[in-house]
Amino acid sequence: MKIAIKQDFIKIKLVGNENPLPALIEVSAFLYDFNLLYEYIRLAVDPEYSHYDFNRRFSWTRYNRPLLDSDRLRVVQLRHESPILLVTAIQATGAALAAIWGMLQIAEKIVDWPLDREKKRLELEKLRAEAEKARLPDAEILQAQLSDRHATSVIDGTINRLKRSAIRITDIEVDFVRELPGRTALEPNKVLAARASKRKRSAG
Repeated sequence: MKIAIKQDFIKIKLVGNENPLPALIEVSAFLYDFNLLYEYIRLAVDPEYSHYDFNRRFSWTRYNRPLLDSDRLRVVQLRHESPILLVTAIQATGAALAAIWGMLQIAEKIVDWPLDREKKRLELEKLRAEAEKARLPDAEILQAQLSDRHATSVIDGTINRLKRSAIRITDIEVDFVRELPGRTALEPNKVLAARASKRKRSAG
């Protein structure tokens, strides 16, 4: 997926409301399912993972989604006080952008948007314009992709758990940035080297 991106990283900021003193299991389950949603969509839309079988048992468990370390979300900031704040980042590749764009299209099902809906609408329109320039799939095409990969069931299950979560997502922001704290874990040359190594193992 060759898409020209001028920035180095995609940063995703998520804010959520929860009851005072939420149970630890609620917080950990929310974080796990948010990450799971990204990883399922990444596996479905990234050609590097076209071999992944979504019908395999226990795909939701920790070690059953074989993403490269460089393709996983990284935690930039995590604040557990109310409202909960999570900032993650990923190397800005075309496949990463496609996965994040897919998450944003799904987000309307699980996000309690803030009162300033007009501001949020304008932000989403701006992102939609960027996605169109990058020729990313719209919601209808994305659903067809997920269906073709037999990923719809596991993704719908994850969405339903997020809907039932004690932590309600109230805002999502996506930014393209040049620098991140501790960026060595996401250096572009390491990403390319990891992908090349993966292809070599597959060829062997």
